[in-house]
Amino acid sequence: MTLVQNHLQQLNGNKIIKSTAMLFAVLLLHSCTLFKPVNTTTGQKPDDFPTDITGPVTVDPNTGEPIYNQKLDIALDTIQWTETEKNSPVITSNTTEVFNPGEKDPNTFNSGMKISYLLPFNAVELNAFSEKLPSKSLDALHYHNGVLMAMDNLKEKNILFTATFIDTEGNSKKLENRLSSSRAVRESNLIIGPFKSSCAKVAAEYAKENKIPMVSPRTMRTNITESNPYYLQMNPSVKAHCEALMAYALKHYKPEQIVLAGRSKEASEMEMMAYCVDYFNKQKPEGDSTYIKEFVITDDSPGYTNVDVSGMIHNSLPSAIIIPSFKEESFVYEMLNKIRIKKEEREIAVFGLPQWKTKFVNISPSMFESLNVHITASSYIDIFDPEIKEWRKKYYERFAMIPEDEAYMAYVTTNYFVKLFAVNGPAFHFLLDSQQDENLVTKFRFEKVMTPILQFQDDFSYMPVERFENKHLNILKFKDRYFQPVEKIALLENNLDIEDID
Repeated sequence: MTLVQNHLQQLNGNKIIKSTAMLFAVLLLHSCTLFKPVNTTTGQKPDDFPTDITGPVTVDPNTGEPIYNQKLDIALDTIQWTETEKNSPVITSNTTEVFNPGEKDPNTFNSGMKISYLLPFNAVELNAFSEKLPSKSLDALHYHNGVLMAMDNLKEKNILFTATFIDTEGNSKKLENRLSSSRAVRESNLIIGPFKSSCAKVAAEYAKENKIPMVSPRTMRTNITESNPYYLQMNPSVKAHCEALMAYALKHYKPEQIVLAGRSKEASEMEMMAYCVDYFNKQKPEGDSTYIKEFVITDDSPGYTNVDVSGMIHNSLPSAIIIPSFKEESFVYEMLNKIRIKKEEREIAVFGLPQWKTKFVNISPSMFESLNVHITASSYIDIFDPEIKEWRKKYYERFAMIPEDEAYMAYVTTNYFVKLFAVNGPAFHFLLDSQQDENLVTKFRFEKVMTPILQFQDDFSYMPVERFENKHLNILKFKDRYFQPVEKIALLENNLDIEDID
């Protein structure tokens, strides 16, 4: 467990290895403070998560503690979870932000917040004499650096906080031992991390037991923890991605133009197709008999030679083909290639998942371009944006590294939660679903995922909270040899103001 010094020296050339080695050496020692908070917290943990919140929290003027109207007396860990039936917009715009980015924060925003970051530094594998960092350490290092960039930004607004960094080593057993012996984590107001799902399970149970909000920055899985209102899922679930694709497709195409395609042997693809169908069925009016066509592929021969994709393509209207597949690039490539061959002069748009951009490397840009490929993405880093350019420049000048996605996400995540704490105090987590924010690379649109149980079927507002999930997703389209937001493309093509795009 460790806390690192506030400012790392600026790096250039071969200094990066030496300075990073020093950082990892510090990570193996005892704690020291990044920022000494101006106003420290009491160290007391909040009451159990309220089961009924109808508006802003009332604060007791004598104790300063929030007062909740608890209408339920039920043990959250005894409830069997199923996913919520709530239908809410997946892609939103023009929302009210909790923070005014053009307004300097007042001096009263000195928060005294304590955050523990659980990251896979893998410091034990660092060779101080090597000129190369372990590849498995880089994501954690970039996330750490993003936190330091956020500290600089918040310090300018007189918002100070304490950050503890703990090396998970990507090992759930080691993390469990370190959490049980860490006083700093136990006294935290927020936990951010870990990356790995197995470690996230351990941290989520720790957060639930100790009533500490925990941000899970990466995992999309919904089975990490159950009946845990302290679990904040930053990365939207697979279901949210499917709903976002269907919401966009239904906005631009008629149901008869939309086709879902997946392999019968791949349970994940069948599940995602079902999510899409369920979303459609909940949107259509009662009594509407329209349906979404499902193209189920049973052939598993090499190259899927027996698959005829003609049935995916509408005879006379433009086609929207959704292929919710992310495990095998070869399958996606074969389907795209077959569709391109059959396409002829017909208009087709193919919809996929983020891995098509981040993990697939053998599909040519011309393939994506010719099929108008769209994907979902939880964030978008526009390297041509002046604000991003300036941020990248500052990052490089300080760390002699080009920032990866983890650095950006650490920066915006830390800024968001520290400012949220500064505004609302220790009760910030209870109001999370009403505190929306738009930042450098994404938007935060947290929603409560509720636990539907029989006794609350007539009034969903009283259902226990399963978790919080960030529901915001971008739709990116491949155009001009890279993926970019559909809103940006529409602005350029139609010369519209952003207010005209929803």
